[in-house]
Amino acid sequence: MKKIFIFFRILWNIFCLFLDILKLIIILFKKKKYKVFLQIEGGFGHTISEPHYLNITEKENWLLIMAFNKNFHNKLVKKIFKKKIIFINKTGFFWRYKNEIEKLIISLFRILYSIEIKPVQLHIMEKNYETKSNNYHKCLESREFLEFYKNKNHSLYKNFLDNNNHSKILSKFKNFKGLVNFQIRLKAKLTETNDNFSKFRDSEHIHFYKPVIEAIIDEGWLIIFGGEEFDIPDWLYNHDERIIYKKKTKLSQDAYGFFAGIASDIYIGPPSGGAMFNLINPKKKQLLINCIPFGFGLINSVSAYPIVSFEDKNDFKKVFERNIVDRFNFNFYEDRLVRKLNSNEVRDIVIDFLRNINRNYGLSHKDLDIKNGIMEDTDFKVSEKWLDLIDYKNLK
Repeated sequence: MKKIFIFFRILWNIFCLFLDILKLIIILFKKKKYKVFLQIEGGFGHTISEPHYLNITEKENWLLIMAFNKNFHNKLVKKIFKKKIIFINKTGFFWRYKNEIEKLIISLFRILYSIEIKPVQLHIMEKNYETKSNNYHKCLESREFLEFYKNKNHSLYKNFLDNNNHSKILSKFKNFKGLVNFQIRLKAKLTETNDNFSKFRDSEHIHFYKPVIEAIIDEGWLIIFGGEEFDIPDWLYNHDERIIYKKKTKLSQDAYGFFAGIASDIYIGPPSGGAMFNLINPKKKQLLINCIPFGFGLINSVSAYPIVSFEDKNDFKKVFERNIVDRFNFNFYEDRLVRKLNSNEVRDIVIDFLRNINRNYGLSHKDLDIKNGIMEDTDFKVSEKWLDLIDYKNLK
């Protein structure tokens, strides 16, 4: 029985790929003068960052063929980029044969239409960028984030934002300072991955966040829960006039995800794909909780990292400059006994951030004398409260 199931699953994957190639043949027939790019892999964040990069560097006449997985991606992303994205189904074949599928698509359209389709990340990495001693120049972010910062005050998506502000839903809530997207990430748990880096970035159970959620509400903010769904506990229903969750809105999963990402004024959560929405709405401020790797951050964001002991300020600099590149070496986290922030620490960091939301909060790479590439290119800040927790001032 199992062999029969596998056989039909293989047939289905082949059929889906055949239909997608047929669709591309039809669409690209009239787009022969366009620059065409291909994106086979990447989570939700890359469905925003790569198209946005093309939008600010290529301007017009570009198309991006993107492998789409409904479990991790949002089909509404196509609306942001005005039909410049073509989805193909990311079936099980892509996990095992992604290189072969990529070569097939590139070769086929080179023969059919003389179109040179280029993998989008290869295209980005071909751009010039100065060599860094810590090898940051080998990271995709080195090209992308610099361009994002140069264009941080854009208004490319103003009409989209105006038409997707969900004012009707928000009008039901009164007297709040703004809307906080409190992001819940459970990707590692849902995919049952063995990737320790991904596991570390997952959120805790909702009860863990009770102190910070109640503190955010007490400060006068409205909360919308973005990311993965969870069962609403009784204590959270007590704050029903100050929280938004999917069931309450009657929106589809994709529409609700965009509501949380687009309409919110502030993002609070792990460094996940949902944090990339501030590329679309550059006014959005962000606080990254338990951010890893050390030294990582995003434009218009404040980073609060896990707790680790540093020998001195020189050790602090080394970790921030080297860990940004050697990010997938989880031995560092185990050897240095890195631990996640506890519930009260998360609360204190978040409240310190919100109470200082209207000033230039956090310490910059200049303040900390850090040169790791990404800090200079994005000018993100490090949480002042987190620096207090690791006793940064008393480091020699």
